Parts: sequence; C-alpha cells; structure tokens
Amino acid sequence: MVSRRELHAAVALAGAGLAAWLAPFAAIPPWLPFSVVVAGSLAVLRERPQLTVPWRIGAQVTGLLVVTHALGVQLPADPARGLPGLLLIAGAVGAAAAVANNLPVSAAATALLSAGPTAYAASIGLAVGALGAPQGSVATLIATDLAGSDAPSITVRNFAPIATAGLVAPP
Repeated sequence: MVSRRELHAAVALAGAGLAAWLAPFAAIPPWLPFSVVVAGSLAVLRERPQLTVPWRIGAQVTGLLVVTHALGVQLPADPARGLPGLLLIAGAVGAAAAVANNLPVSAAATALLSAGPTAYAASIGLAVGALGAPQGSVATLIATDLAGSDAPSITVRNFAPIATAGLVAPP
C-alpha cells in the first residue's frame, strides 16, 4: 500500500517531469518549471522534509579530488592509435573510476574530455567505472549512506559483470 507521503512525492515528481518535458515547447528552460512545481509541492506539505547532508561522503570525495590532482596522472590523448588506443583509454579511465570514484577521476581526466574520439572513450570509461565497484559512483555512495542498515550488501562481484558488459557492448 502506498502512503499519503509517497503518493504526494510520486505526483509531484510526475508533474515536475511533465513540466520540464513541456518547457521547450514554450521556449523556456526545463529547470524553471521543474523547480516551480517542486517548490509548489513542498509548499503544499504540512511538514517540512528533513535535510540530510552526507558530510562523510563529501569529505571522502573531496579527499579523493585532492589526491588525484596531487598525483597528476596523465593518460596519453593520442587518438592515432585507433580502436585499441581508445579501448585502452576507456579501460584505464574506467578502472581508475571504479577504484577511486568517477567524480575525482573526471577532474583528473579533463585533458581527455575536451573533444573527439578520446573524449568519447574517456566518457565511456567514466560511466562504466561508476558501475565497476560500489565506490565508483558518488550517487551509489550517497544512496547507500542514506539507506543505512537497510542498504543491501553491494560487492564488486555484483558490479563487475555490469561494467564489463557496458565496456564491450556496441553502441
């Protein structure tokens, strides 16, 4: 059975999504009607939602940003190697994102993310690396932290097949 709060949240999300989807037809940015609908739904609530800030994860990701910047690891951005070189870049960025986290690795790989084939390979690596391990994505870390003791056990064994399939799957 769906509670009243869950129903309110679902209706608000659907309304905000519809407003954002319709916004381009009215030549307005999608974030504006989305924000208005969300603010309106919060105003209708009698109780205010409790704000939870995952400070530990913020500190962890900040520390990883500092470390990856201090290490100054640079990958070769030479697209002349063709497909093997691009797969190497995607694999290296993906492995780094799975081990550290996709956010600090994306900051370290900014030279690769400018444009062209290496940018696509690095972007694929970042996306796949986020799925490679539980610590690969900031979103996964936050969701696990907020779920607390209700969070399911997440292991690399669960994530690795998904990441491998994402890396080798044709577009």
